[in-house]
Amino acid sequence: MGEESDIRKILYIFLTVSLVAAIAFIVPKILEQNKMEEGVEYLSKNDSEKAIIVFNEVLENNKDHVQAQSMLVQAKKMNLQQQTLKIDRVYKKGDMDQVINIASKVLKIYGDDPVIGDLTDKVVYTQNKAKTHQ
Repeated sequence: MGEESDIRKILYIFLTVSLVAAIAFIVPKILEQNKMEEGVEYLSKNDSEKAIIVFNEVLENNKDHVQAQSMLVQAKKMNLQQQTLKIDRVYKKGDMDQVINIASKVLKIYGDDPVIGDLTDKVVYTQNKAKTHQ
């Protein structure tokens, strides 16, 4: 009986260690998936700023997360479009100082982003137009 008891103890230890290892692997994946769903939810509500924050959090923990990288690009593009519309509205109101201010902030955020930078042309154009109308 002593030998059978030792085998049970070893089996119990093995199963416990395996369970702990599985939990240690699975829990972060579940949390990561929850974060991804949260980010997608923000995108569906057109809240690009919160989506950017969430996708960046996922990438902080897993820099190779392809879906998070892709969704972050989408969120940034959405945010840039939203900011461009805001700049257009302010321009139409004639507040050139505000146009320059908002455009400067947008360019500071996205101007050097290789994925988004090419989309900033309209911001630069509107900013330059505002400077000439001051």
